[in-house]
This record gives sequence, structure tokens and C-alpha cells, in this order.
Amino acid sequence: MNELLTLKLQEILRDKTHNPKLYYFWKKNLSLLTKDLFKPKGSVTLEEKVQLSYQKMHFIKHFINDNRYADDILTDPSRIILLNGLLSLVDPALWAVVNIHYLLCINTILKLRSDETHLANILDELLNEKTVGLYLATELGYGSNLFALKTQARYDVDTNEFVINTPDYKSMKYMPNTGLPTAKIAIVFANLILDTTDYGVFPFVVPIRNQAGDLQKGVFVTRLEQIPDFSLDNAITTFKNVRVPRENILLGPNLPYHGSLILPTRNKRSQLLMSIDAIATGKLTSTLTAILHMQASLFVTVKYARQRKVAVPRSQDTAVIEYKSHYEPLLRYVAKSYAMNFFFNFLITSKTSQATKSHRRFSHFASIGKAMATSLAIESINLCRIKCGAQGLFPGNKIISYLIAQHGLYTAEGESDVLFLTIARNVIMQAKYQKLYNKMQIKHTKLDLTHTQDQLDFLQGCEKQLFTQLKGKLNFAEAGFENSWKENSLTAIKFARLYGQNLLAREFYSVIEKLPQNTKQFELLDLLLKFFNLTVINESMDLSLRSRLLSENVCSQVQKYQNQLGRELLQQLDVLVDGFGITNEVLNVPIAEQDYLSVFDAIWSKQNDDSQQADRVIDVCVQNLTNKRNEKAAREEEMEQAV
Repeated sequence: MNELLTLKLQEILRDKTHNPKLYYFWKKNLSLLTKDLFKPKGSVTLEEKVQLSYQKMHFIKHFINDNRYADDILTDPSRIILLNGLLSLVDPALWAVVNIHYLLCINTILKLRSDETHLANILDELLNEKTVGLYLATELGYGSNLFALKTQARYDVDTNEFVINTPDYKSMKYMPNTGLPTAKIAIVFANLILDTTDYGVFPFVVPIRNQAGDLQKGVFVTRLEQIPDFSLDNAITTFKNVRVPRENILLGPNLPYHGSLILPTRNKRSQLLMSIDAIATGKLTSTLTAILHMQASLFVTVKYARQRKVAVPRSQDTAVIEYKSHYEPLLRYVAKSYAMNFFFNFLITSKTSQATKSHRRFSHFASIGKAMATSLAIESINLCRIKCGAQGLFPGNKIISYLIAQHGLYTAEGESDVLFLTIARNVIMQAKYQKLYNKMQIKHTKLDLTHTQDQLDFLQGCEKQLFTQLKGKLNFAEAGFENSWKENSLTAIKFARLYGQNLLAREFYSVIEKLPQNTKQFELLDLLLKFFNLTVINESMDLSLRSRLLSENVCSQVQKYQNQLGRELLQQLDVLVDGFGITNEVLNVPIAEQDYLSVFDAIWSKQNDDSQQADRVIDVCVQNLTNKRNEKAAREEEMEQAV
């Protein structure tokens, strides 16, 4: 019965009903990660890990080409997004390389080239040869403020070329993966200068390293120290009189890429926003990666907690998962991971079906997804690290690697705190939201917080209350707005998070509304949604009490009801994490095995035989896992033949 329920949860979570193509893509390509190439390797140096990530990248290129996954990357990037999310489970650095190559570099060229002949040779090199695509936007002195970039691309009329320069140390391109000597071509963002006029920031296609891996003339690279357990060749990159042909500027569709330079009529802001459009797609893969890292960490932690024993006075040792202090925090993030996953399904469907009415609306939702997913991932993975004790510190158990990766993702493609502020500002400044909140007439005292719809209504009331408080603190006079905005930025972030969590809750509700109500999967997900809603209500309890939306007595009742739901959900916790569809055949994490202690028996055997060779524990354990699985498969095959 549990196996059937687990399968149903996987189908719902991966959206089999509404997006069967992606569901079967997930099932098919999950097995790709079981190949030896993707298994953990402890006995390698950090630099060897960097090289290994690029070796995997070239394998993935062939795999994508063989399956033609990149054919429709411009109109439907969903398969590349999903594949890249899966890759992040086994190698977060590989995820970064593939993401930058396909969804930022190639995607930008395809979106902004003049026509199908424009830069065809460079695209062929990126798609079919060993050349890796890069994306150089961020500068040392300006961070994620792309409007302030100072790298220059001066047009030389006599030679019909652009001359790219880094004018000072503040404008050095900061931390792109330019360090490893392999063929690389970059999208470089620079200010277009004609004569003495600055026309704003444009993207240029710039070769960084040739086929031998040598730096192109005028390109200078200084390697940064490596991020712990994140094997990427980050570096500082500068340009000195680097010349690229006239056709290497990306002006947008239908503008000629040869002859006289004809610029678009857009203003500087609109031009840059169009040029970085690929980042919105990049936010989707960041969102999915955060969700999968969150789910994999919860899967490992729950499996380990079933076996990890703690001493109980005058009683037998008990699995640590039985303690409320252990299971309830994990349940909160299991519920949030389901909610976040359903919101991602909405995003990917919107992207591929063009269901959203405008690019601005989609970008708004993509920002919410990225900000919410990365912040929830950091919180949940850090919790898992703690709940796994010392085992959570070792990269072989994956959790610490995911945590490091998520700290990077929180900053990449729009820092999540900045995204939260942008989301809050968009809501505050648009009249339609004020009208929407004005229409809300919620009588909090009449709500029954054991009912899902009443919970959703209550949370919308909390959102309206926080919106009203924030707007009341802002000075909308032009001269005073920025100062009042900065002063109330913490409240703005708090509002944006509540606004985001309410979107997640409503999407969760829309999913279970469509399920048959007399099924186990409906009953379980309905409980989980209630638990999610009560978690958000508890997180907003200070607002509810201060605003007198709830009495202390009702707050106490809410907590009791959540405790009751937690005890019920504990019985199905393994089913819920198995519902993620992530298996240990993919992760190869020793502590996630059903009998994790037996995985270490090969180390005991080696030491008992007086073997002193310096094998890494993770190498021995992974080989032992592989051997045990092979033996099990052989036994099952023998039994089938005997039958």
C-alpha cells in the first residue's frame, strides 16, 4: 500500500497529469545519474574535481545532442532545466557549468541574434564541440547592479570592430568560471561607446580561450581560491584592447549584423532588461535546484533518523525521529518543499505554454520562486546538517555540499534579499494590489483554523495587514520615498516572504482540489497542506497578536492542532520523502541506506586485514554500496530463472 501511495505522490509532485512529457523525462533521466561517471570520488584533489566537472560537461553535451534536448531551448527550455536540476543532485558545480553554458550563454545568443545565420559558426562550436559558454556580467565594484557596469566596448569605425577594455579595478569581471584552460566563449556585458557617447550596456560575444585552452590576446585571468566542496574554476577576468568583429554585438532580432551599425531605439534601461532576459529562465533552474537539494537533504536526514538511536533512561534506545524536537521541524520543511515544488510546476507550465499574459508577470513569479526556494533551501538544509550530527559535515553524505551550493545560489541571478525587496516594491507601487486588498473583507473571529479554506483566508488577511502597515510607514513624496523605503526594508522583506508563502499555499490548494477526495493521496496531501498553512500562521503569530487578528486562546488552539497533525504525519514521513522520487541509487549516501552501518563493513574488513592503504571512506563505501546492489540484483535474477 505504501509503495502505491509513494508512486502516486511522485506522479502528483512531478505533474504527470498536466505535464506528462516532463514526468517521463524525469523518470527516464534519473537513471543517467547512476552511471560510474557521476558517483562520488573522494580520492581526488580540488583541482582534479574541477577538471572532472568539465569532463562530465562534455559527456552531458553529447547526451543532450543525441537526444536533441537543445533543439527547442528557446521556446521550451523545460527539458534542459529539468536535466540540469537532476545533475545538481550529484555535482552542484556541474550544474553551474551546464546552466551557464545552455541557459545563459547559448540562450542569450539565440534570443538576441539578428537572424538564423548570425553567429551560426559560434553556436555550432558551443553546441557541438568542446567549447564551453560563459556569462560575464557581474563586476567587482558593482555586484548585481548591472546598470552600473563600467566595462567598455568602443566601436572602431576604421576596422569595423569593437575594442573591449576594463577601465579600472572596480570594473573587473568577478568570479566567472574562466580559470580552467579549456576552450571558452563568453557573453560579456559592456558599455557601447561610439565616438564619445555611451549608449548603455550591451552583450558581446567574446572568445576567452582558444581550442588549446590558451587565453586570447588581451584577456587576463586570475584564479580565485576555491569555494569549499564546490569545484568550479572561478576567477577575476579583465580585458585590454580585446578586438571582436562587428557581428559579435547582440542587438536583438531583425537588426543587421553587418554593414553600418544601427542601434535599437530602446532606452538604456529597456535595452539592458531585454539583454538579460535569459536570467529569468536561469531563475527557473535555480528554483528547481534549490527544491531538489532541499528534498534530497530531507530524504537523507529522515532515513538516517530512523536508524540513529538515542539513549532513553530506564528504557530501550529509541530512534531519534520519534522525538518531536526532531520530527516536527523536518515536517515543516517537508511541507514547504511540496508547496515549493507545486509552485515550480506552475512556473514551468507558464514558461512553456506562454500562459502568462506578459513577460513582466512571468518575471515577477520567477523572482518569487527563486527567492523563496533558495531561502527555504538554506534554512532546511542547515536544519538537516544539524539533525544529522557529525555525519552531516562530511561531503560524502551530500548535505554540506548542498548547503554550500545554496549559499551560492542565494546570491546568483539576483540576490534573493534584493528580489524580495523588488517583489515588495512591485506590489506596493501597483494600484491593482491596493484594489485587491481593499476587496478583502475577512472576519478573523469567525474563521475555523482547522479548515483549509479558512486557513487560506486568514493568511490573506495577515498579508493585507502587513501590506497596510508597510504602506503606512512609507513616505510617497518623491523626495522622501527612498529614505523611508530603506528604513523599512526589513518589513518589506517580511511582507514579500508572506506574500510568496501565500502564493505557494494557494497553488498547493489548487493541486489537491483536482484530486479525487476518497483517495489516500488526497487525505495525506490535505493534512500536509493544513500543516503547511499552520506553520506559516505560527510564523506570523506576532503580527496576528499585535494586530489582534487572533486571541492568545486561539493561538494556543492553533498550536495544539498543529501538534496533532504532526503526530499523524509522522506515521507517513517516510512515504512523504520517498514521494520526492529521489533514491539512494542516485545519491550514494552511506547514512541513507536502510542499514547504514553495514555500508562501513568494508572499511572494517580492510583494517582487520591490516591493510593500511589510504583509501577515502566515501570511495570504499560507494564501492561497497555498488557491490551490495549488484549482489542483490544477481540473487533476484537467479530467483526469476529458478521460477
